[in-house]
Amino acid sequence: MKRQFLSIIIFNVLLTLPFYLAPSFPYQYELAVCAIFQNEERFLKEWIEFHKLVGVQHFFLYNNNSTDQFMTIIKPYIERGVIDLYDWNFDNKSLNAQIAAYNDSMQRNTGKVKWIAFLDLDEYLYPVRIDNLITFLRDYEECAELSVNWVMFGTSDVEKIPKDGLMLEHLTKCDAQGNKHVKSIVRPERVFPFINPHFAQCRHKFYQVNPDNVGFSGTYSPYISLDKIRINHYWTRDKEWLTKVKIPRAIALNTNLMVNDDTAWYLNRHDSWNMTPEEWVMAVSKRINISEDRTIQKYLPALQAIMCNQNKLQ
Repeated sequence: MKRQFLSIIIFNVLLTLPFYLAPSFPYQYELAVCAIFQNEERFLKEWIEFHKLVGVQHFFLYNNNSTDQFMTIIKPYIERGVIDLYDWNFDNKSLNAQIAAYNDSMQRNTGKVKWIAFLDLDEYLYPVRIDNLITFLRDYEECAELSVNWVMFGTSDVEKIPKDGLMLEHLTKCDAQGNKHVKSIVRPERVFPFINPHFAQCRHKFYQVNPDNVGFSGTYSPYISLDKIRINHYWTRDKEWLTKVKIPRAIALNTNLMVNDDTAWYLNRHDSWNMTPEEWVMAVSKRINISEDRTIQKYLPALQAIMCNQNKLQ
């Protein structure tokens, strides 16, 4: 573990060198996703297959002390060369392990991958007007980082998603106005290491943009832009996940229980840490399960066919 952290420190130093020292890279992949996860067996396959469907070519996954049967899902993808899996057994309080995993992935894959999207397993990234992310990213060749707004999805009043059902099929209620928080797709050689999981600082002469190619820097976009590309953030999953997994995990990691500074805005109360599971379900129903949004379901028939065929092969 010490060697891994030492390599990250060396990487951080190297990335401070002027960009003109970097060579022109023959990329192995146009687009990959990096994510850290813990006990996501239930939703893992749907998340992987969805992102393959929208154009992701490779995945760099960091297992943070999972105790479920996630390997039964991931092993076939590893064998086919679709996933690189790393055991990342660090304490993730205050998201330190997540940031370190992101920087480890940047170190390993600078020059190997043109674009890396840094996502969580409850975040689904997709273009709205076209179907393929690689095609979509051709309009952003000059920038270092495309940052995409969230649409926050709630439980949709679903107790538990059926075993033979898909999350994208059953969770359709959200706060449709979107959220200024962003997650980012970056060109690794054009950014400095992450110090925040939402964005990386750009190197000299490069810039972070929103989908309208408006430059900015930081965790929050200057305004919400959802008509070209978006991230459906299934923050709660269903009621069972919210009460039995999400809230206990957030408390254990010492992270905010809702969208950071927006916690009080969403819930109209300042004691969210002390809310009971029943109060959380009611608050989510009131503040996030507001309106229907099925934009992502343009991918649903293809995703259902893929998942059905894979289940038949098992």
